[in-house]
Amino acid sequence: MTGEPAFQDAAVLPDQPVPQPQPQPEPLPQLEGSLQKEPSFAARLQNEPWRFDFYATLRRIERSFPERARIGDAAARRDEYLALGEPAYMEFPASTIAEADHDPQGRLRLLVKFLGLLGPQGALPLSTTEETYHWQLERDDAFPRFLDILNHRFLQLFYRAWADSRPIAQHDRPEIDRFAAYIGSMIGLGSKPYLGLDAVPDPEKLAHAGLIGAQAKSASRLRSFLAGLFEAQVDIEQFIGMRLVFDPADRTRLGHGHCTLGGDALVGASVYSVEDKFRVRIVARDMEQFRRFLPNGDLCEPLSDAVFYYLGEQFEWDVELALPVSEVEPVRLGGFGNLGWTSWMAPNWGEAKGALRRDARFHPAERMREKRANQGKSGKQPKTGKPSPTGNRKG
Repeated sequence: MTGEPAFQDAAVLPDQPVPQPQPQPEPLPQLEGSLQKEPSFAARLQNEPWRFDFYATLRRIERSFPERARIGDAAARRDEYLALGEPAYMEFPASTIAEADHDPQGRLRLLVKFLGLLGPQGALPLSTTEETYHWQLERDDAFPRFLDILNHRFLQLFYRAWADSRPIAQHDRPEIDRFAAYIGSMIGLGSKPYLGLDAVPDPEKLAHAGLIGAQAKSASRLRSFLAGLFEAQVDIEQFIGMRLVFDPADRTRLGHGHCTLGGDALVGASVYSVEDKFRVRIVARDMEQFRRFLPNGDLCEPLSDAVFYYLGEQFEWDVELALPVSEVEPVRLGGFGNLGWTSWMAPNWGEAKGALRRDARFHPAERMREKRANQGKSGKQPKTGKPSPTGNRKG
């Protein structure tokens, strides 16, 4: 066994000269801030081009120039950072990329063996490929480089069609991600004015579009949405009893109104209902996550916005926070504990292993309703761009 490449040209003409080692080209000046950050990739691409896939390579190069136009979208040739071409070949290609070098303008150039004008599967007659192949053996590549005027643009558009139909390739440029608009249109995020309006990052909403976009709202979908959003154990308890207080103008007052028996007459100032409220039960992993869900924590507002985004203000709801007994910390003066929230005098060591403390209940919806009302009166826009609720997923 030797260190020679695994694939060699299958068809070698008798008059083909022995290939001589070529000097390595100098790094491109315009690549110093992009591909030069990955010297191993650039070196391997030039030394072992057959190991790289055409689509994956172009996508990686495109990601290295985030400030430049995408491949195939440049307004002028001088704005392009990659040249594509095709050599003359007679064999069945073992890989899509045959060679990586630099063109006279100093741009990275990839020579490929597919979808071109030459070769056994090319558009031109095979005799043209044979003659061009002989010229190429004599170090005369003028005709192949002339054909690259057409090959370059054709390969660009072919890659652009591939990338435009792949969600992962579109996500490399979030500002022009068409699939984000496609999916966002199903959940109310299809236009820019509706982006970034609350504390829940838009990428998190897109990730759960299948749950949010359903017209029929359900407790199971809400539970899955919140559990996936916050990476916590979530349960939804339905039919929580509450008192519905009548507006004073709607109450029955003899001689004034709302006195029709069987019609609009109301007895009392409120009525008990079990159809208008539910409870979100969250089991925190540890004390740190427990404190983040408290009203002064950084996850309380995203939680309220997530429920409001899914249901609106159709129902009343509250939150019940639970914590494993083993994670409970006793209050220490000057050390740990917030009065009414995390002020346990001592853990209940008599409880069974795995038991939960369900001491915290609060109403974040009421707080956020007041906050939105105050923002509406003052004309202030809600703050956006907050970090992901999970703390480990990027938008």
